[in-house]
Formats: sequence, C-alpha cells, structure tokens
Amino acid sequence: MGHPERVTNVPMIDQWPPPGSWLDIAVKFQTAIAAAIGFFGVIITLLINAKKTQDFEIFKDKRKKQALVSSLTAELDLIKISEEVNLRAMQKVDPESEGSIMVPRESPVSDIYRSLTHEMGLLPHAVVGKVAMAYAVYRELPRNLEAMAGLKIEESVRALPYFDMPNSRVPAGVSVQRATIDRVDEALEALSAELET
Repeated sequence: MGHPERVTNVPMIDQWPPPGSWLDIAVKFQTAIAAAIGFFGVIITLLINAKKTQDFEIFKDKRKKQALVSSLTAELDLIKISEEVNLRAMQKVDPESEGSIMVPRESPVSDIYRSLTHEMGLLPHAVVGKVAMAYAVYRELPRNLEAMAGLKIEESVRALPYFDMPNSRVPAGVSVQRATIDRVDEALEALSAELET
C-alpha cells in the first residue's frame, strides 16, 4: 500500500492563519486595532459624559431660575397686597377734611430681592429691568409720599417710623401709590411670563 496522497491546499497548523487572509492581517495589527477601538470608546464615553453634564447644568440653571422667579413673585405679591391696602385706606380719606393720616417712612420688605440680586442674570434683560424698576419705585415710595406731604421735618422727628400726611395732600399720595402698584404689576406680569417658559 502506498502513502495516501497529500492534500496541499489545506494550510498546516503552523501556517494558521493562512498568509494574506484578512485574519492574518488582523493578527498582525491586533494591537493597533484594539487601541483604535479603545480610543473611539473613550471618545464616545467623553462625549456622552459631556452631554450629560451639560444637560445637568441646564437643568440646574432652570431650577435656579424657577426658584428665583417664584421667590420674587411671592415678595412682589406681598408688596402689591400691602400697597393696595394702603391705597384703599388713602382713597377713603376726604381731602377737604381736617387732619392727617400716618404713612410709614420705610418700605417694609425687599429682603428676597436683595438676597437674590446676584442671580438676576438668569432672567432676560427686559424682565430684570421691570423687576428692578418695581423694587426701586417701591423703595422710594415713602420718600415720595413724604415729599407729596410737603413736610419740613426736624431731623430729630425723622427717627419716628411714621409721618403725618395732611388730608389735603392725600390725592397726590394716591397717584404715587397707584404708580408704584402699576410698576409692581408690570414686574409680576413679566415674571409670570418667564415662569411659563
């Protein structure tokens, strides 16, 4: 018996993978291929993490903005209610009668506005302008009312928390009070529109 015929087109184990095949090329460059896959994996991970971080920052800014708008709205609502009560009281005064009404020298609240001024950049310029104007007009209201009263008060009397406004001067005070409430209303409308966005 003779030897079986040798098959020559099947590679031997020591020639695996066959020379010139795609597997042969992959084996020769496996380190480079693994590095490229790893590099792209790292890049994709960095991009995904950057997007998540950016989305989180946007979320945080939106929550800060909502908190700012809600806080300012609450304080301005309180100011409006307080000034509307004062306005109704002033409107009941008969300017022809003798006497006077007591008017506070200081605006009682604006602590929230003062404490959140550094975050006003979260709001659009137009909204910031309306809010700042409302608070400025409100802060100046007592001095404007005092000027409307036409009083020349000694410095020692200035220490009192109230001043007397003659009844004859109340109509001028009513117009100043209305103008203040109008500015507060404008700020509230702007904040309300901003809260809805």
